[in-house]
Amino acid sequence: MRLPTDEEVKILDEVSEKEENGTLTPEEKERLVNRLKEIDKKESWPFV
Repeated sequence: MRLPTDEEVKILDEVSEKEENGTLTPEEKERLVNRLKEIDKKESWPFV
């Protein structure tokens, strides 16, 4: 397990804020989740 990056925290904050305001569309949520997945792939460390 690792700590989230600054970019991940920013995305999660954006999702939370938009969910609270009721302005998060399903398409936007999917886009943000996909960004998180891409970041996770880049941040994963290969274990040897």
